[in-house]
Amino acid sequence: MVFSIMQLMGVTLDPSNFDPHDRLGVTIALASKILDQGGSADWLGLPAKIPPCLQLSTFPQFAKTHVAGEARFLRAGKWCTGRSLDDWAFAYASWDRDTWKQRLYGTMDDKGYLIFTRKACKVVPVLSAARDDCSRWPLLQDTEGLVWLALDESEWLDIDKHTQQQVGNHVNRASKCYMVPLWDFMEPVMANKAEIKDLALANSITKFMLLTEHATGKYHVMSYFYSRKIDGFNDWKERIEHWNELEFAVGGPDPPTMSSEWCREA
Repeated sequence: MVFSIMQLMGVTLDPSNFDPHDRLGVTIALASKILDQGGSADWLGLPAKIPPCLQLSTFPQFAKTHVAGEARFLRAGKWCTGRSLDDWAFAYASWDRDTWKQRLYGTMDDKGYLIFTRKACKVVPVLSAARDDCSRWPLLQDTEGLVWLALDESEWLDIDKHTQQQVGNHVNRASKCYMVPLWDFMEPVMANKAEIKDLALANSITKFMLLTEHATGKYHVMSYFYSRKIDGFNDWKERIEHWNELEFAVGGPDPPTMSSEWCREA
């Protein structure tokens, strides 16, 4: 698959340099070449409901394919069709000057770690939260349904005492976790499961990667967050501007091997 689309991305790879079944190796080579040529990591978060690849977490899990044409992904121990996991959110068709600045640039090493600098906010898990509040800043719900608290010092102290106690129990002993903004996406308003309404009614959303540290200085993508551009009382662009810039190396968490069946070309 990679060899059939690589020239669309301005990349040429020699197939003889790769094992014919090595999806991981050729994907790492393609991504590395795109970045080395000044391109951006536009594959991030597409689509966010497919679980991240365990060996190359900046990409979604590789599909288990079938001659009938159906692609399936393993989610929560169950094989699901790709269409059922489509989040229907897509990047803008054209990049204006502001959106262009949002694109993520960096490098990728031979183990598949994407290395970049980006504004980020530390987050901690919250074991319980009122259903009505789980998507109200500074609480966020990821695509797996787990609730997180963003440690944005300008706003998070407004939460209830019970949640503050949970934060105190986790912040010092939990793995380092961060939310990292990607860029603006469009979310069409669905008329039903099969049809899309007028795209003029689409919502503007921002996607965020949820990263966790699995080794010193090494992170992997756990999940993603979505947020409307304005969540009721604060503009996301303004909020993110106050965050610190951090350097990340994101990949893994498992080493890139061909041992897993969905990492092999079917």
